[in-house]
Amino acid sequence: MKVLHLTDEEIQEYALDSSTSGTLMTGHVSSCEECKARVANYQLLFSGIKQQPPASFDFDLAELVITQLPSPKTKASRDNFFAYLFIIVAIVLAGAVLYYFKSYIVSLFASIAPLFIYLTITTVITLSIILGLDMCKNYQKKMRSLDFY
Repeated sequence: MKVLHLTDEEIQEYALDSSTSGTLMTGHVSSCEECKARVANYQLLFSGIKQQPPASFDFDLAELVITQLPSPKTKASRDNFFAYLFIIVAIVLAGAVLYYFKSYIVSLFASIAPLFIYLTITTVITLSIILGLDMCKNYQKKMRSLDFY
């Protein structure tokens, strides 16, 4: 016949509080001399630990640890600055192109319906801004993920 003894975790649970243990565990401990001896050893160990005086230091441990921690590096966030700079540069360049080539642009779009022109320009500007901001954010995320120490 194969006898399965309780594991250390089960014996420790039983030694700490036998009232919460199951009936199988209680029945096994009462019938098995080896497990009963292990429970007694753990109870003796736990009572010895409870009798020990709590650890006390003659210095402030938290203060010592805090002084040895590295101070956080405060870095001014320039993420928004670059995004706004990109938008301003894009608007200035688009304005310069429109100003210098206005006579060519007018003749180019003279045969196209005005609504189509406005929709095309709006779409191009919107997509340029969205893609430019997305590109800046991805770049900043990649730069933050690098480990610069």
